[in-house]
Amino acid sequence: MRLPQGNYDFSVLLGDPAGKSDTTVKAESRRLMLENVVTSEKKQISRKFTVNIRQAAFPGGSVGLKDREKPYLHWDNKLTLEFSGPRPCVAAVEITPAPNATTVYLLGDSTVLVTSMERKDGVVNDTLAGYPDAVKRVAEHEKASMIDLHAMSRQRYVGLGKDLTKPNGN
Repeated sequence: MRLPQGNYDFSVLLGDPAGKSDTTVKAESRRLMLENVVTSEKKQISRKFTVNIRQAAFPGGSVGLKDREKPYLHWDNKLTLEFSGPRPCVAAVEITPAPNATTVYLLGDSTVLVTSMERKDGVVNDTLAGYPDAVKRVAEHEKASMIDLHAMSRQRYVGLGKDLTKPNGN
């Protein structure tokens, strides 16, 4: 559906009176909103989430898209929701503008004030040669917020165990 650029609150009613359901919801270009929401027979459950709809054109300019980015659903001036799962069941969807929702914009390329994810080989030894520390210093100097994706990814990899190629990590 066509909606102007901005933030929107979604309330979805999931479930089926005739049987069990298992629904995953993604918005725009596969942004995960809800994962594996399971309901039993004759049960329905309400869930809420907020989606930011963005467009390439904005007052005073536009985002320069590469040809490979143009067909993606997050640049098509429409809202796209994807309902999937073993047995997705959607009874209702309500959409309301959320003008007061917080939006965080990340601008840049590989140097954006987020630290780089650790490589899988970095579980034992840090493989990024001080780059995350440099980002932290710049953020501190500029008094800017920073997301430490490097630390979060290392923690995740350690939690998965030695063999990161297996689905569960062990």
